[in-house]
Amino acid sequence: MKAILKAPRTRTSPVRERYSGQMRVSGNRIRLWAIVRLFRISPSAVAKATGFSRPYVARLLSRKDDFTASPEFWRMLECKLGTIIDQRASQVFTVPAVSVARARGILEGASEPVAEMARAA
Repeated sequence: MKAILKAPRTRTSPVRERYSGQMRVSGNRIRLWAIVRLFRISPSAVAKATGFSRPYVARLLSRKDDFTASPEFWRMLECKLGTIIDQRASQVFTVPAVSVARARGILEGASEPVAEMARAA
């Protein structure tokens, strides 16, 4: 008796996409992304203020990494957030410069009432 060899079964359609689990991002990470982007804060500034390493902060800011920070990090960031925002190098609002002529006019106009108040006293 001859054994009949069967070919292994093959897929009828090629694999098109790999399975990737659903990545759920925590609310704290979304808030951190928004604050860093809004105030133009560098990861180094966050790392220095919180005392955590720059790679630790960079992993939190990465959208591809599902890293979760410790509660200590979030607590420290909450305490130091005002300082981080205060010490940033960039401005949030654009304030145009005042022309020299206008500044002189304001100073000259303001000095007259001050001089009159000084004479009255």
